[in-house]
Amino acid sequence: MVEKRKPTKFEKEQKRKITELQIRLAETEKTLRIIREGEVEVSKVSGSNGDLPLSLGGNDLIYRLIVETMQEAAFTVTVYGKILFCTAQFAQLLKFPLEEVLGHPLQEFVAGSSAASISSLLNDLQRQSLKQRLLFQARDGTVVPARVSAKILNQPDSWSICVVVNDLTELENSLELIQQLRKRQETYQSTKENLEAVEEALRTSEERFRLALKNSPVSLATQDCNLVFQWAYNQRTWRPDEIIGKTDSDLFSPEDVSELRQWKQKVLKDGNELQMKKWVTSNGRRLFLDIYFEPLRDSTGKIAGIGIATLNLTEQKMAEEALKVNEGQYRLLVETMLQGVVRQRNDGQIIEMNLAAERIMGKSHKELLNNNWVQEEPKPIREDGNPFFGTEHPFMVALRTGQPVHNVIMGIFNPKTDDYRWINIEAVPLLRPDQTNPSEVFIVFEDITERKRSYETLKESEERFRVIFEQAAIGVALLNSKTGQFVRINQKYCNFVGHSMQEMLKKTFMDITYQEDVQVNADNNRYLMEGKNREFSFEKRYVHKNGKIIWGNLTISPLWKAEEKPQTYFHIAIVEDITTRKRFEQELKELNESLEQRVAEQTAEVKQLASRLRALASELIQAEQRERRRLAAILHDHIQQLLVSAQMQLKRIVRADPEMVQSIALKISSVLDEALVTSRSLTVELFPPILHQSGLMAALFWLAKRMKNMHQFKVHICANNFIEPPKSEIRVFLFEAVRELLLNVLKHSGVLEAYLTIVSTKENLFSIIIEDKGKGFSFPSAKYTPTDGFGLFSLQQRLLHLGGTLNIESTPGQGMKVTLVIPIEPDFA
Repeated sequence: MVEKRKPTKFEKEQKRKITELQIRLAETEKTLRIIREGEVEVSKVSGSNGDLPLSLGGNDLIYRLIVETMQEAAFTVTVYGKILFCTAQFAQLLKFPLEEVLGHPLQEFVAGSSAASISSLLNDLQRQSLKQRLLFQARDGTVVPARVSAKILNQPDSWSICVVVNDLTELENSLELIQQLRKRQETYQSTKENLEAVEEALRTSEERFRLALKNSPVSLATQDCNLVFQWAYNQRTWRPDEIIGKTDSDLFSPEDVSELRQWKQKVLKDGNELQMKKWVTSNGRRLFLDIYFEPLRDSTGKIAGIGIATLNLTEQKMAEEALKVNEGQYRLLVETMLQGVVRQRNDGQIIEMNLAAERIMGKSHKELLNNNWVQEEPKPIREDGNPFFGTEHPFMVALRTGQPVHNVIMGIFNPKTDDYRWINIEAVPLLRPDQTNPSEVFIVFEDITERKRSYETLKESEERFRVIFEQAAIGVALLNSKTGQFVRINQKYCNFVGHSMQEMLKKTFMDITYQEDVQVNADNNRYLMEGKNREFSFEKRYVHKNGKIIWGNLTISPLWKAEEKPQTYFHIAIVEDITTRKRFEQELKELNESLEQRVAEQTAEVKQLASRLRALASELIQAEQRERRRLAAILHDHIQQLLVSAQMQLKRIVRADPEMVQSIALKISSVLDEALVTSRSLTVELFPPILHQSGLMAALFWLAKRMKNMHQFKVHICANNFIEPPKSEIRVFLFEAVRELLLNVLKHSGVLEAYLTIVSTKENLFSIIIEDKGKGFSFPSAKYTPTDGFGLFSLQQRLLHLGGTLNIESTPGQGMKVTLVIPIEPDFA
């Protein structure tokens, strides 16, 4: 078994880095998929006010992240006024559910005079960005004043308008309250009798004002014409007492002060509102502020100072810049990663790829740019060697289905190495929200050539081990050394103990070990784990599933190295079935104990067999002599007489008159014909030609016909599932046996008919049964002696040599039944 090499510290570190890169790549791919496909997922971003919901979609991930985390509401509309997207803040502003805003015309949510100006506003926006005050109509009928900043978005597939909405309700209410306070203050100076009522109104207004701005993210302040802070409220960056009475120079860096003063002087001079977004430095902190300047006027309309509304966007800006940094890092990661990345248009053209893709594919960026990977030659191939057709390519499948394709193994030809490289492909389609079909597909693939080669080598090694393990001639098992549980086992082991493989995997070695041998086995296992033994072997008894005791020669070998302390101990158990040997040893022991008696019995049996063989040899000699005498008598008394007669007739032809030649010739011909018939009959009796030419069954039917013609003896033949014996020796033996037995019936039964049944059994045996209804005789046993007759004794002895049997059943007056059984393909002795 091949030992697994431990990874080095460097390899572990590299593996950890690869894992981190893969995780970050997966996050990048997920982000890209969200961006490209336009899916909407809900996630969270942390801000100064806690976690805020973030909705991602389209190509504007960064900007949408900023918009969703801003306090201002935002939405996008088509140039025709249909709302494509809006933030949760906008829906809350209108007091409508988000789904009742998306897809509806903007005019449905604009109040009064503002509704009439929407069309002109949308037309003007197609030429330039605008900032304007609009009145929105909330669901409950409330009119919400707001300042909107709108800009046209020129997207590749359509035009749309991005609108950022600042709710001016609280601000306008605050400014209105301020104006009321001033008027009431003037009224108080002119009319002292109403002072208490005015003061009460001021306190009430101030409470409302403070309540309105308490939870607002907007900080408010005022400066006089000398740009000295006179009032501050709801400050998020400084406390009011840190601002009042001070100037910008006390709060910001000199560079920031110069720019702020320029903007404020412009407001004081022109009397117009201004807005600026700027990074500023204060007390060593970097802040990104969205500042709104508005001129403040006295009762005569003269500019008396500046009102300032500030929104701190530092966290959003930092998040935006962090996203930009992350995007650069991810791009660097893609360029330096080991996996190949290819960006491909839906027409198949490659528009972008990283260095790893060039290395794996064996072509430079310039060579592959604007080429169709699917149409590359030679064609990519599958693991079985068949080509990837265009429609089956992962790029085409992802493009056609709109679904990602994962873990596709493909071989691509690398011209630099002049061979195929094996890659694992992931294909992710890019589907924008306004598209029904993907516009691009991102393909990420990893070179697994070496891994595949190592896998194939390991697979071959494992297959060889599996074959050796499963086809071993002896039982082999893998066990947990501590628990004794079977982990893996071959069929030979299962056959040895009589249990199935599933049953064995639920057992321990104690479950199948004879009780008296369990402790010995357990002690040896303990010595193995303690390092006292490296392996051990002993003969032990097992309990077979059928309850019988069987013997095995057990050899145990550990799978851990010397001095090693693994977490889990495993060992190999090899068991050889020695039950037969043990039984033979026992039998030999018993045999030795009664050796003299058995030797005497065997000696007597050998003497008896020798006597029978001598009798058989004598009978064979006598039978041979009788057959010779019979053949000699036929030749001398019949054929030779016919030949002498023919010779005498030929001599007469020499002396005869020409007129008598014909008559003599006819006599000679008749004599020769009779001699020929006799010789042919003798030949057929010695060896019928039909037995050699047509087989046993045809010869038996010929024999039945011949006995009927010659002796008026009828033989009824019945053959069931007859199989022709393949060897000629068996066919001749069976034919001679049947003829001998039928002649015995003809001679001794006293009847002129017999029944011949031939059966071929499933056990590869050939059975012949001969029955008659004649006289019968007494026959007490199936063991015959030479005095029983040469025919039966001869058949019995020859059948014994052929592995067959002969059985005779007979009762006086009830006929006889002889059953002859022989293997279809016996071994001749």
